[in-house]
Parts: sequence; C-alpha cells; structure tokens
Amino acid sequence: MMKPTITVDIPVYGLMAMIGLLLSIDVCLFRLKKYNYNHRILIVVIPFILIGMAIGAKVLFFITQLPHVFEDFSIVHLIQTFLNSGFVFYGGLIGAIAFTEIVARLLAIDGKKLRSFLAPSFALFHAFGRIGCFFGGCCYGIPWKYGIAMADEPDINRFPVQLVESGIELLVFIILLIIERRAFLKCNLMNIYLFCYTIARFFLEFLRDDEIRGIWWFGLSTSQYISLIIFSVCIVDIIRQRRNI
Repeated sequence: MMKPTITVDIPVYGLMAMIGLLLSIDVCLFRLKKYNYNHRILIVVIPFILIGMAIGAKVLFFITQLPHVFEDFSIVHLIQTFLNSGFVFYGGLIGAIAFTEIVARLLAIDGKKLRSFLAPSFALFHAFGRIGCFFGGCCYGIPWKYGIAMADEPDINRFPVQLVESGIELLVFIILLIIERRAFLKCNLMNIYLFCYTIARFFLEFLRDDEIRGIWWFGLSTSQYISLIIFSVCIVDIIRQRRNI
C-alpha cells in the first residue's frame, strides 16, 4: 500500500528574509521603551516599510533594465519587463526610508527619531537577506581561486561577497546598538548606518560579477553611484547638524 507523501520546497532566500524580518521586529520590540513607543506603532509602521521596500526595490531594478527595454520597445514588453524584474536592495532601502517618513507624518511623530529607531533593524534584516542571496546564487562574486561556487555555474569558484556583506551588516548592527546605548538620541543612527554601509558597498561592488545590476560610466555600477550620492547626502547632513550644535 502506497503512502501519500507531500513535498514542500522552501526557498532559502525567502526563509532567510523571513528570519531576518522576525528578528528585526524582535529588536524593535526590545527597544520600544527607550524611544517611548508602544507596540501598536509597529503594527502601522512595519506594513508601510514592507510596501515601500517592495516598490522601491522593484522600481530600481526596472530602471537598471531600461537599456534592454528600449532595444525592443513596446508597451507589452515594458509591462512584461517590469512584472518579471527582480529586486535591488538600494531601491528597497530608499523606498523603506521614504515610507518611514510618510508614516511618521501620518502619525505626527518625529521622523528622525523613527528612522534612528529602525536603523539597527534595517542592518539586521539585510544581513540575513544577503545570506539568502548566497544560497540563492544571486548577487554573486567574481571568480576566485579560494571562493565558494554558489552561482549558476557550479564549476566556477566565486568570491563569497554576499557573506562578506552579511558580516559587515552584522558588525554595523552591533555598532549601532553600542552607539545607541552610549549616546541615546544624541545622534542619527540612520545616518551612521548609511554612512558605514555606503562605504562598504562601494568597495564590495568591485568584487561582484553580476552585470545585470547595471554597469555605467567609468565602469561603476548602479549601486556604486547610489552609494556616492547617499554618502554625500550623509556628509552634508552631518556638517549641517554640527553647525546647529
């Protein structure tokens, strides 16, 4: 007698993203009292952030694919490209921050304070997301003699840039919590996060080999140009804050 079996495939990328999300929420819950927030604020904020992240990540990836769209331009091709396009972290980050500001205004609370509150969770979530990228074979590194082959070509060893980025994000996560504990509400944690991450991301891009993310002028990628822009904005904001002290 044959016994029925059920086979369930669980994508590691989705699993890591879910673990990262749950842990990020736990970090927020643990720190609520420090910011005089209650758990109800997360019920409103988290859906907004997830929506902004999804929209931003989708839109930015689509923008990187525009040169291919115009090679065979048509409305149908345009729609298909958008629907079938992937996600880009920087787009998700920008979308999440934008929607954080929107929800802060809707709730009539301090946007800077809310962004500082969320910054460590952003770093932690991304750390697990990059582990998912590693197992999913996306965002892969350059060919590397001592690398780990996790891309589409199993016979090519590649530098595990995803895991390196994940480790950096975990380090930044810890640094943010230390700064928060020693200088509570005296600094903008989101600025510190962006400042640290953009520097790391700019140099890590040289170790990536997935040109689908877009390579533009001077051989720099989309993410490197975005890193330079965000880094510059952070520097200007830091200088402005120092002058106002």
